[in-house]
Amino acid sequence: VTTPVTVTTNGQVQIIFSEPLAVIAAETLSNYTGTNISAAKLTSPTTVVLDFSAPITCANTNTVVLGVGITDVAGNALAGSVAQRTLTYVP
Repeated sequence: VTTPVTVTTNGQVQIIFSEPLAVIAAETLSNYTGTNISAAKLTSPTTVVLDFSAPITCANTNTVVLGVGITDVAGNALAGSVAQRTLTYVP
């Protein structure tokens, strides 16, 4: 993951990776752990957008854990096995 996760709207989170991801791995929901994550969509070769079933509320801290099943197009898993990112939505 190249940058901190970004809240794009009050219900989506954007995660940018340093290398192109394998589509199926990037869009498999079980590769992400967090409260109310409802969908994962690869929107560019290096960008995943997560949708949430409930709005991300202002000034609350949320954690998203990226699982070992996320791989790049060569089949390499995330460095360090599991990456955890924390985000706070402040409009």
